[in-house]
Amino acid sequence: MGNDEKVAKKQVGQRFRQFRLAIGFTQSEMAKLLGLTQTTITGIETGKSYPSFPSLIYLARHQSLSLSWLATGKGAMSEKILDPIGQLIDRTGYKEEIEDLLRYMAEIPFVREYILEDFALFKLRKKPEIQNYLNDRSELTEDVPNGSGSTKGRNKNR
Repeated sequence: MGNDEKVAKKQVGQRFRQFRLAIGFTQSEMAKLLGLTQTTITGIETGKSYPSFPSLIYLARHQSLSLSWLATGKGAMSEKILDPIGQLIDRTGYKEEIEDLLRYMAEIPFVREYILEDFALFKLRKKPEIQNYLNDRSELTEDVPNGSGSTKGRNKNR
């Protein structure tokens, strides 16, 4: 581990401790809140380890921790950064599934990128100019069986 990473871990740990004290928790209370041990909290605060992704999501969502502040020390300590995730959970009622997805995304980076890409495409489809483009593209295909029983993907120009 390089010196820069050691310094970064120590700074994140110091800010984590500052946040814990600001919300009025002991190490033991913070550990219980996050489902961790007090030893783990001590390790985070002394720069021996980083907080886990699920712990960060929980603190951002339920205690308004600014992840940007935690990482850089810039800006406000508390923000409602992950409010859209909270709104999604509130609207759908799929709390456990969404939290599982976030944990899965944190564990496997290439999966995270595919999920975020799919989400971005889903959001883009709602924009009128993208919808017009997709409608124009769909006019190039016709419902012709392709041998597998499906009618998708046949080009009219063939």
